[in-house]
Amino acid sequence: MLENTPKTFLGRFSFTQKLGGLAAFFLVLLGSLSGYSLLDSYEIRREIEEMTYSDMPLFRTAIEIKQRNQEFINTLDLIQNYRTRNTEIQAEKIIAYLHRLDKLCMEIDALSEEGTQQAKYALEEERIKEGTFRLNQSFEDYEKISALFYRFQSSHQLLHFSLDQLSRGVHQDGSLHNSSHNGIFQDLRRETLKTDETVEKIFSHLDLQMQSSLKVAMHEQQKLQLFNLTLALTALISGTICAIILIGQLKNSIVPVTRKAKKIAQALSQNNDEGIQEGLNAEEIAKAVMAGKEIAELGLAFNQMVDNLARSHQAQLKSERLLAEEKNLMAFTLSSISDGVITTVPDGKILTANVAAGKLLGYSVESLIDQDLITLLTQNATVPFDVFNQKLACDRQRITIETPDGREKVLDISHAPICSETDEVLGYVIVLRDLTQMVDTNRKLTWQSSHDFLTGLANRREFLAALERLHEEGTVVSTDHTVLYLDLDRFKIVNDTCGHDAGDELLIQISHYISNEVRKGDLVARLGGDEFGIILENCPLSRAIAVAEKILLAIQKFRFFWLEKKFSLGISIGVVAFRPNQDDPVMILKAADQACYQAKNTGRNQVYAVPDTERHLAAQNAEMNWLTIINRALSEDHFQLFQQKIVAINDTTGQHHKHYEILLRLKTSDGKILPPGAFLPIAERYELMAKIDRWVISHFFESQSDYLRSLWRTSQSGDSSGRSFYSLNLSSESLNDPQLISFLEQQFALHQIPPEIICFEITETMAIANLHRASQIIRSIKNLGCRFALDDFGSGMSSFGYLQTLPVDFLKIDGQFIRELCQNSMNAIIVEALQQVAKAVKIKTIAEFVEDEETLQKLRELDVDYAQGYGIHRPSPLRHMEIIKSQNSMTQNILKQSFSKS
Repeated sequence: MLENTPKTFLGRFSFTQKLGGLAAFFLVLLGSLSGYSLLDSYEIRREIEEMTYSDMPLFRTAIEIKQRNQEFINTLDLIQNYRTRNTEIQAEKIIAYLHRLDKLCMEIDALSEEGTQQAKYALEEERIKEGTFRLNQSFEDYEKISALFYRFQSSHQLLHFSLDQLSRGVHQDGSLHNSSHNGIFQDLRRETLKTDETVEKIFSHLDLQMQSSLKVAMHEQQKLQLFNLTLALTALISGTICAIILIGQLKNSIVPVTRKAKKIAQALSQNNDEGIQEGLNAEEIAKAVMAGKEIAELGLAFNQMVDNLARSHQAQLKSERLLAEEKNLMAFTLSSISDGVITTVPDGKILTANVAAGKLLGYSVESLIDQDLITLLTQNATVPFDVFNQKLACDRQRITIETPDGREKVLDISHAPICSETDEVLGYVIVLRDLTQMVDTNRKLTWQSSHDFLTGLANRREFLAALERLHEEGTVVSTDHTVLYLDLDRFKIVNDTCGHDAGDELLIQISHYISNEVRKGDLVARLGGDEFGIILENCPLSRAIAVAEKILLAIQKFRFFWLEKKFSLGISIGVVAFRPNQDDPVMILKAADQACYQAKNTGRNQVYAVPDTERHLAAQNAEMNWLTIINRALSEDHFQLFQQKIVAINDTTGQHHKHYEILLRLKTSDGKILPPGAFLPIAERYELMAKIDRWVISHFFESQSDYLRSLWRTSQSGDSSGRSFYSLNLSSESLNDPQLISFLEQQFALHQIPPEIICFEITETMAIANLHRASQIIRSIKNLGCRFALDDFGSGMSSFGYLQTLPVDFLKIDGQFIRELCQNSMNAIIVEALQQVAKAVKIKTIAEFVEDEETLQKLRELDVDYAQGYGIHRPSPLRHMEIIKSQNSMTQNILKQSFSKS
């Protein structure tokens, strides 16, 4: 900027300036009287200037190193903050900060190298000037500063090596949570602190050196003050004259600087970047040069100050922008999370709160500020909230509060202290999490696990748990209780006739009726389907029977209405005494169930009480033994198939059709043959009938496959036996088996048996109990080609009406009408009516329990089609391959006759 100024020394000054310089020269001559003092003063001034200009690079380098080192420490703190969180976004930020650390490390390396060189230069300068006058500066001081710079450079090289190790580890593992990384991170932080301490020592030595030099200078200046004061007065008078001459010239040079400085100050107050960057132009610098060297240097220094100020202002604006972005990001994060976050001062007064905290507590964020958090929580809490624990790093508890709008909320509260470096508690950060929905869900799940969803009563699980509790309490206090087991009668009629919605409504109404007949403390449970259980605590058997009779009477009076239909119901109740100190809860429930079953077997709609539980349980144990025998018979084939002939009563053709019913017997280990009445009721109770039905079907098909195929071939050739069939019984359990049809299809395909010679039977009561399912099964079986018979026909209350729904081929008249057919005219009328209805709908009839010839003759008169009973044929073991054997013998006879003729 000084390139346009005159090159010669005198040519650089104006006439006025030359005049002022001449006057100053004479003033210097006047001051020669104090030459020695002035010489020393000048030497001191020169040394201070040299010290300042020589030591300033060291100061600047040390300042830049300190700034970079502080930025390095701040970045490490940021990494420490993020490394406690384990998310992908935070891992990316950690890697970015590691790159930033690496860059800072390289800059610090360069600065430390520069500082080392500057210290070395200062040492060399000190050696050169060792013999001259120095202001209390020693060679040893610069040696210490140089050694500190070497020490800093060595420490920072170790720090750089630790940073490289940490960066490589994080890039390989993607995490700072590795134990080895933790160690490197601690080493890195420790080395950083060491380098920071070294920088502080450099500053300390430079500062001490400067202060010592200034102190000596001040002392020397005090000596010369008196002399210089005299000289100054003289110089002041002379200088005033020169100043008057020079002021006009200086004014033109100084005014642009002051004007621009004022403009820059205004720009700074208004945040105007363009105004801050406006320094002196070339013309104004030229004027300053003409005013003198000092003025020129002032202009240049002003321009340098403007540049530095502009850069500093830009850096400040950038830092403020980054700080604002981080603040906005933090505010956005706090407003986005669902947990409430609150910060307080040490005494609990709220400083900040996010939106979620306001929603959880039922207040606006503005109204929460400055409120006392402890008071706010405890005044609305049903569970008290403890004061902050200053000794613990983190405290956690759960409270229930009521919000201002009346809602109840369960909050999980955790808080941690905010501490200074000296462990002083500055405040607290509190996190509120809403657990209301989770608690409500757990409460609902707990209730659902112990209650029936339809009726709201306790379920079987809760019922057994209550028995277990009474059993445990009975070991301490001996008390007697009673257990009732209830089963609705004719519930399936409502369910099948009106649908499941009607059945559900019926169960709900029945549960209310039962609950109203017992005490509030008594447990009523729905055990499954249409079965209920009641525990009468501290109630003897006699009183329990009275309660059961009361329930029975209430159900008998009850009428259920559905879509203009009215139903009356009954209930079978089993009553069992429960002595907790003696009886097992599971066995008591089974005993009550069996008592209820006995109530059903003895006529339904009644109460069956078990006064002697031990005897009852002994009977139940006997049933368990039977259950073991039945299961063994299934697995080891101890069952045996019998057959009983069914004959045509009015067969005028002379052809004898072969009709048989397949019956089941059980062969014991000692060779006895047991009738079905000995084991089938137990099999029905324990749901083994479907397995028994499958055993009968598969073994009959397997053993008689050749015989049945032969029977079918004969019928195809026109033989009379083509109309023969074998009848097999199906239980109610098989009727409800969704895999029954697929099993039959598999058996027919496996053994190649023609379905047309197989007839299946179900009882009338079984069909009525599940009319829709029975109709489906009958049609599906008939679609296979089989025939179907309805057993015990006439035992139901509306037998004729069901014939329109059930597509059967045979009706087997109930044996109760056949046994006394000749002695009871009413039985004869009923049988005749059944026969006429069956004939009208083209269904064949079969009379069961025919014991004598007189009964058979009566049936013949009533035009019944078939008869079955001990008077015709007693059941006999099923023979294998009857027709095949007879045909083989016949074939052999024909062959012998042919050979003899030849």
